[in-house]
Amino acid sequence: MRLKCTALVLLFGALCLFGDICIVQGETPTEFERLAARELLDFLARLTAEKCSIVSSPSSEQDKAIFLGDTPEARMLDGGRHEYGKEEWSIRGDGKRLVIAGGCPIGVLYGVYAFLERLGVRFLAWDTVKLPNRRDTLDLPVIDERRSPDFAGRHIFDMYPIFFDRIQAQEPLQKWKMHRLRNRFNGSHTGQKAHRDLYEGDLFHLSPALPPYHNFYNYLPPEKYFASHPEYFSMDKEGRRFHGTPQGGNICLSNPDVAKIVTETLLDFIRSDRKKTPDNPPVMYDISQMDSSAFMCLCPSCREISDVEGESGLLLSFMNKVAGRIKTEYPEICLRTFAYSSTLVPPKSIRPLENVYVQYCDPYMKSDCFRPLGHEFNKEQAEMLESWRRTGANLVLWDYWNMGFDSFFDPPRPEVVLDALQSDFIRFHSAGVKAIFIEAERSFVSPQNFIDLEYYLASRLMVDRNADVEKAVEEFLEGYYGAANVEMAAFLALLRKGTAAEPRRQVMMQVGNWSYLTPQTLLDIHRMLLAAQEKVLPGTNEFHHVRCERIAPLWYTLYLRGRTMPLFKTAGFTEEALFDELHTLVIEQLERFKGTKIKAQLDKFEQRFTALKASLPMPEQFAATEGAKVFGWPQRVEEGLSMVIDAPDSAIGKAIVSKNMADAKWHGKDTVRKLPVTSFGFWAPGVCSKSIHVKDIPSDGAFHWYCIPNVKLGPKSIFWGHLWRIKVNLASAYRLEDDGVSRNDYDLHFSARFIGPAYIPNDTRPNEIAVGRLVLTPCARK
Repeated sequence: MRLKCTALVLLFGALCLFGDICIVQGETPTEFERLAARELLDFLARLTAEKCSIVSSPSSEQDKAIFLGDTPEARMLDGGRHEYGKEEWSIRGDGKRLVIAGGCPIGVLYGVYAFLERLGVRFLAWDTVKLPNRRDTLDLPVIDERRSPDFAGRHIFDMYPIFFDRIQAQEPLQKWKMHRLRNRFNGSHTGQKAHRDLYEGDLFHLSPALPPYHNFYNYLPPEKYFASHPEYFSMDKEGRRFHGTPQGGNICLSNPDVAKIVTETLLDFIRSDRKKTPDNPPVMYDISQMDSSAFMCLCPSCREISDVEGESGLLLSFMNKVAGRIKTEYPEICLRTFAYSSTLVPPKSIRPLENVYVQYCDPYMKSDCFRPLGHEFNKEQAEMLESWRRTGANLVLWDYWNMGFDSFFDPPRPEVVLDALQSDFIRFHSAGVKAIFIEAERSFVSPQNFIDLEYYLASRLMVDRNADVEKAVEEFLEGYYGAANVEMAAFLALLRKGTAAEPRRQVMMQVGNWSYLTPQTLLDIHRMLLAAQEKVLPGTNEFHHVRCERIAPLWYTLYLRGRTMPLFKTAGFTEEALFDELHTLVIEQLERFKGTKIKAQLDKFEQRFTALKASLPMPEQFAATEGAKVFGWPQRVEEGLSMVIDAPDSAIGKAIVSKNMADAKWHGKDTVRKLPVTSFGFWAPGVCSKSIHVKDIPSDGAFHWYCIPNVKLGPKSIFWGHLWRIKVNLASAYRLEDDGVSRNDYDLHFSARFIGPAYIPNDTRPNEIAVGRLVLTPCARK
């Protein structure tokens, strides 16, 4: 430190005369170094009244100079760009002169953002940058800092660019991209240009020609190979070769021809990518198993490996064959595969080659994302990650938060994952994790509470796992909510305390009612957020931020209105007024982005809102059944191939049918999969799967009741019919079994009708299978 500062004094001594601030660039700045100069100039102009400018060299009259990039001053101190990693930076100054240097391509820009943060600038959200008070003069710091981010890969799948692209909100999309760059994320959502970050680090610089996961079939397409070579694909326990869903087929990993074809296909992708982007080609290629697969392949050759090494050993033995061949031609290329589902447990002795990265997927069906891995609820997951560390594999982590998908976040719940973050990032770093991918989609209809705060904290911790979390929280609340920060801090404290005190495991896909969210607590939250709203000016960002946080608690209150409204009415809040307020809040949030194609999102919300507000009549025969639950239109139909039609002969005037399925080939008997189309079923993954086949079709074309007995609900529960084209989401009926007695065992009743010549002789109407209401009646408790 003393030698470096002495060098700075000798170097700058002749220049320390009075003047303004100049930014001195190197002779050949890179694209990101030119951006670094522009960003530094823009923010300095907002931070100080002193005149700032970008120059090629400082004059002797200037008092302060910031040397940026590969300048002679930087090379005198450390030898220049080649001495740094790609994302490494240094900041060195004596109080008058400052040198910001770093690696190529992004290190200098990261150094500028680190310097701006040291001056008090905070990049809180895509629409919020907090600046310190403007000052007359700016004191350059005495500093000697050199570092790079704690994790080489840093990515949160937050859904922002995909949503902004869908609604054609171009200004927010560009602001989001700059926000991601400033917070030093380096991964992209998809290969589409609109969804890609402005900078991608090596570990997330994937080929745009491929899906980033579940892509075996992109290397070995079943439509090309299965008919002539079924042996290339998975064998099931009956000895049959198959591919595709719902079984979740894969490829035969022990077949030498499969390894050759996958390798040659990969080489084609690599060559094509290098031809298209010769200056910045991808360096990471994902080769990973298909989704929903319970096993890889059960043929004798595969079983010979997996019986000894486990399914992850089978996968890695295959990956090593491909990686070994790729390394001879492209030694800089790395391959990535999954430790997921059947390959989650590490192999006994097989180890991945150096150019193979293993993406460990935290098992979301078991993990409590609201508590850190060190918590007793997550001990099994912590031990699994540690066992992968011991293999010496290059680890990439796929982590899950409380994702905002409708099927998972239904109803929206006031909750936070904040207090799991720092502990987990420290553990990930200790386990040797090199890159972190977090799946944490924001719901834009019913946003998770404080989700933008959690994104911000994650960005800080990915760069510095030991960052001061409480200080960052305080800064965020002040900058994001403005004058309402005290009330919002109280709301956050309530959620943090309630989440931490929850006695039950709360798995992301299985969250039931939080113990702390009593009717009184929900009323307290409602009043608290109304008071916060009064503190900020209407129309400002802070106003929208506060009102956004009101959506989840209000939605949850109305979802539980049978329990909550007596207390709310006593306090002067009517059910009708609360529904109107919720509707206004959501529409306001969707419209504030000023997208030119927002209608589809508004329609999607109206469907969910109608479902929330609806009170379907209970069929007379079930009216006296305690605990019965009724579903159907207008409650939310699972997105897929089903739709709602007018059905005057239905008791509710509506019915659910499969889209575009009047064609005769889809009726009577499915000639593709040889399945009866008059089958109906229930599916709760990992919990229960049942079906019935309606054999005697009534000839009257009217709705009749049928029953699937004794089904057990899970966190994801679906009723299906007509080859899965008709789907109704039953997940909202699921409840965690906190009393030691199952509350999720039901008989599933549904009304259905069959019309058209496939079902009724000489019927002239188009073929159609329709479902009216569904009713769950509790099974007798044992």
